[in-house]
Amino acid sequence: FIRNCPFRRSQMIVPGWRMEKETDLRVKKTKRNIHNAFFMLAVKKRDVRKITVKEICTLAECGRSTFYMYYPYKDALYEEVVEAALNGIMDGFKPLDFELGSWRDVSEEYLRNVLSALYQIKKLFPIIPPGSESFNAFTANLTDRIIAYIDQLAIQMYHIQTHENLIKIYALNRAVLSGIINEAVYCFSKTDYSVEFVHDLIYPLFLAYNEEIEKIRTEECQGPGIHSSPV
Repeated sequence: FIRNCPFRRSQMIVPGWRMEKETDLRVKKTKRNIHNAFFMLAVKKRDVRKITVKEICTLAECGRSTFYMYYPYKDALYEEVVEAALNGIMDGFKPLDFELGSWRDVSEEYLRNVLSALYQIKKLFPIIPPGSESFNAFTANLTDRIIAYIDQLAIQMYHIQTHENLIKIYALNRAVLSGIINEAVYCFSKTDYSVEFVHDLIYPLFLAYNEEIEKIRTEECQGPGIHSSPV
């Protein structure tokens, strides 16, 4: 059959691939419209609990059956929007340049990236009002993700291997970084402070944090058989 077919194999595959691609694009467009409709209604109503599926579908120009094909219930849409926001903020952190030479240089750049990304949290106020239970849960989740990243960064930079110093790194990050992040979130949610102003406000605490990191690094360097990466 293939030998007698008037179409080449590549020609037979392309239409199916194109259909799949077009379908995928339609899905993305439909879901994007649903997300946008959800945000617009949240801004208007100021309470996501008052938004109905009917209103979302009308604004997104899709049928209820289409909505329920993607979201079995309204809260599933809310959860997807929040998760997308979390991922978007995390993706906003620019890649770190380990060639900068020292933990202080790398982490200072990362502080600016974190603050710039956290500033975007303002866009979420319509669906996650500051001070609400959902807002507190969101910031706690975000804080955990940032600290987990910093844990790995510090360990990789200085090849931390001893159990005692690992515990110190984890404890220090949770004690200091959580305070820095919470302070930044408070400033961006309660004031009109700029990223640079908040950076200058937080920087003294950040310097003290770096000094403690350097102490742990020194202890690790002095340990038997443990060598740090060059700085």
